[in-house]
Amino acid sequence: MEKVSVSKLVELRRITKEGSKQTFIRNLLKGKVQDPDKIDIGGDYWITSSSAVAATFWNNEKKYLEDKIQDLSNKIELSEFQRTKNQFQENIDLLVIMQDFDFRSILPNTELQKLSVIKNIITISNVPIQVRPQRIFSYSDNGAKQVGGVWFVAKKDGYSDGELGMFCTAIYQYLKIRYGDEYVVDPNFCIAVDISRAKDLSYTEILKNGTSEILLNAINELNKLL
Repeated sequence: MEKVSVSKLVELRRITKEGSKQTFIRNLLKGKVQDPDKIDIGGDYWITSSSAVAATFWNNEKKYLEDKIQDLSNKIELSEFQRTKNQFQENIDLLVIMQDFDFRSILPNTELQKLSVIKNIITISNVPIQVRPQRIFSYSDNGAKQVGGVWFVAKKDGYSDGELGMFCTAIYQYLKIRYGDEYVVDPNFCIAVDISRAKDLSYTEILKNGTSEILLNAINELNKLL
């Protein structure tokens, strides 16, 4: 097993029947688990909307959303396949939702420096977890070098708050492992945003709610089934 995405751990948590869990694990080990948010021909079903949202976030310019909505609308007109039209329209729907989102609310009020997502697979409880936030940034707070990250995610019908918190926890753990020697990881800005419902959550909120163990519990369940 080369890697496990957080979205697959979410899927595992949603399975209630033991037989279905075993089938899921067998397919996972074979690399055959099909994420319901991936299109059959390969790629992320929500890539057009999540990319536009990430660009809007970093450039603080909602024109990226407007331009992508127009671009997808044009593609709908040109496409001959209804499934493709549906995919484009569902991405448009998410972009429309995010037009009212306050992107500044998920950023520290200071100058930011972009950092790269490096070695995006980390090991937690002997399981290789893939962590792919779109943006990682550093900044100075009273002389202390801080680091944070934002991960825009989407799923048909959205993630629950507990599921969204799994992404926050993954970002925090990733930053501790990859950047902890040089920076202080700020839990206030380890943020996951579910663009399916314009909902953001920080690792600080996860700690306050006592739900920081959900990711580890899912990984432990995976280990038991292996």
